[in-house]
Amino acid sequence: MAEALAVVSVVASIVQLVDVGTRIITRLDDYRARAGELPEAFRHIKVLIHPLLDALRRRNQIINSGLVPNQPICIAIDELKTQIEGLEKLVTKALPAPGATRAERTLKAFGSIRYDGKVEKIGAVIDRYIRVLTFDAVATGYEIPKIEQFRPSPSSNVPFRRDPDYVDRDIFESIDQICREPASRAAIVGLGGVGKSQLAVEYSYKMRDRSPTTWIFWVHAGTTAKLEEGYRNIAERVQLSGWDQPNANIMQLVSKWLSDDANGFWLMILDNLDELNPFCSLQDDKPDLLEYLPQSSNGSVLITSRSKDVSFRIVGSYHDIIEVGPMERHHALALLKNKLPDGYIQSDADELISELDCMPLAISQATAFIAQMTPRFTVAKYLESLRKCDEDRTKLLAKDMPDLRRDGQSSNSIITTWHISFEHIRRACPSAASLLSLMCLFNRQGIPEDLLDGQYGEEGVICNFEEDWAVLTSYSMIKTSTDGDKFEMHRLVQLSTRKWLDLHDELRAWVNRYIHLIKKEFPWPDPQTWGRCEALVPHAQAAIQPENLPDNKELLIEFSDILRCLIKWYGLQGQLSTEEELGRSSLAIISSILGPEHEKTLVVKRLMALALGYQSKYKEAKEMLDEIIITRERRHGKYHPTAYKDLSYLGLLMRKTGDLEASETFLRQALENGEKSVGFENIDILNIAQNLGSTLIAQRRYHDAEILLYRTREVLKRKFGMRHEKTISVEFEIGRLLLLQKKHEEAVKVYGTQLEVMKSIYGNEHIDVTIIGFNIRIARGARVIRKIKAQMGSMDEK
Repeated sequence: MAEALAVVSVVASIVQLVDVGTRIITRLDDYRARAGELPEAFRHIKVLIHPLLDALRRRNQIINSGLVPNQPICIAIDELKTQIEGLEKLVTKALPAPGATRAERTLKAFGSIRYDGKVEKIGAVIDRYIRVLTFDAVATGYEIPKIEQFRPSPSSNVPFRRDPDYVDRDIFESIDQICREPASRAAIVGLGGVGKSQLAVEYSYKMRDRSPTTWIFWVHAGTTAKLEEGYRNIAERVQLSGWDQPNANIMQLVSKWLSDDANGFWLMILDNLDELNPFCSLQDDKPDLLEYLPQSSNGSVLITSRSKDVSFRIVGSYHDIIEVGPMERHHALALLKNKLPDGYIQSDADELISELDCMPLAISQATAFIAQMTPRFTVAKYLESLRKCDEDRTKLLAKDMPDLRRDGQSSNSIITTWHISFEHIRRACPSAASLLSLMCLFNRQGIPEDLLDGQYGEEGVICNFEEDWAVLTSYSMIKTSTDGDKFEMHRLVQLSTRKWLDLHDELRAWVNRYIHLIKKEFPWPDPQTWGRCEALVPHAQAAIQPENLPDNKELLIEFSDILRCLIKWYGLQGQLSTEEELGRSSLAIISSILGPEHEKTLVVKRLMALALGYQSKYKEAKEMLDEIIITRERRHGKYHPTAYKDLSYLGLLMRKTGDLEASETFLRQALENGEKSVGFENIDILNIAQNLGSTLIAQRRYHDAEILLYRTREVLKRKFGMRHEKTISVEFEIGRLLLLQKKHEEAVKVYGTQLEVMKSIYGNEHIDVTIIGFNIRIARGARVIRKIKAQMGSMDEK
């Protein structure tokens, strides 16, 4: 009876040991799936537990065959029970629970070090008793039936729980359509932070719901070590024979298992496969790991990657690459609503997702921060901080907020995520990184190819624009316009690239280079350069941001030259407040470098005065012009090549104030000095002549105005033709003069010729065409009225 009770006790202890050992393995597997790598001591103990459980099961078979366990075996099992139960307690203390926060996991990781000694001692005991059990089994002399290999049921090792806030982006049908095919391979490609891994996680759960008999294997493919670890996890999960042997070729074992139809259907997700390095061996005597990625009819491979080129190398067809960009606006709003169910104004939410360009990671990061900081931080306050300046924006977007549904070693910061992409590009193609470094300084839209090609090379780096463009496009860093010669980049990519350059002390050099490039390429605004100026204004505006202000004299001059061109541009556009603001900035910079009397300083001051005059700030404008004229005459005399311009602007200013006599005086002096300096046929002098003619018309001195305007028109027609903007302007003034002189037939003739020219240039709907047509009707009407009056006068005489 006692003997039977002893047998029952031993069997019960063995069953308990197997249960506890299985729980420990499950806990260690869960930790490794979430955190990546086990502490060293626990990796060693995990290797021992599997053979221990195997030895215990065999001992159970021996007992069931009728052999009563001897005293040493009973003692060994009791001792093992004590050790294994103690080990379970250590695992609970040392390793974080499944729902632990990142901070808790970090603290546990540091704290686990103090348990290493205890774990090693337990490991030594287990190792000793494994040998005891094995030796005793052999010594019994009984032929033990071979234990049937344990064949676990299909399961999923996806290390992330399903996201309750997930927003369906209508992409799964495309993924599923590819993955349903036998031996298929599909790739989800896009910028870091667009939600590629989250798509893969959600797809894995949908697949598991639909097909519980399909294995789901998640493999982090960022490094060779991670890739091999992922394959080892698969081997352990499917309980491959010999997987825990030190010299086992895990990659080969798993590949062989995956290729066997008898093992059922499977889906392997290779996450974060951004480079081919993990698959490519650097040693001639070792095969590439790519050989261990099966193409068997019972399995599918789904990868997530930042690189379209890498994805193509794995899947083999661009048709099987699904490019994912930022969310659609309604999807982005739905995600924000899921993360922050209430407590915000809808208009603030709309503006926030616009500022974040509908990037899922940026939205998740922002909402996590707001939720953490409530009630001190709201959507509106976050939006306000985001808009203050690049520095504040970068600080917010660099915050690493915890997210259990991202890899434990991946950053949850959108800035850091894109820094990783930039590092990938620098390693793969340094010249492409240089191209992106220059591009991030432009306005992010409409970047012209001719301002990039040949402009970004660095010493020792060979550049091929087409290849570099292809690399940046492959990583989704830039987009290309439909005509293929303009580019744009995501605003947060631009911000993160600038931040990377700043952190590595490279930003200043690229900014200086950019200023020099824009100074060289941005022309002085006039009718001939209008189109080029219009295309480059946003990029010139990007160059003159306050944070780009150079720290050396030469570049400061170039910086102020860009400002000067922009002042002229905005003046021609009628944006007078912008013109004045830029003028004051430029004046402060250039006068501090070159002094208040330098020619470039005087040019900016003149433009400023003109802007002030158009805004009716006559007193300040006149004071500026007087200063310029006095300075020039003192330094160069009244016939300086550009002095006539200052007099001309002063004459125009006086006409605005209503002082026509002063206006005539200054304009005549400007015309006289200009003719002596550059000749009457200079376009600036012709412009002064027209302005003087307009002043004479205002004084009703029609004859003098007629002589001057006709002379001006003849020169313009001969030099520039009837279609030139200046010729059209003078012709219009002559038509007005003829109307005032009541020379209606001549006015109709002049306006008629002008109307045909204007229609051929601008079309029938242009406002100036309408005005000329109206003037023609006025002239014809006046002519008819005059004839009627003449006829009535002759009748009266009769």
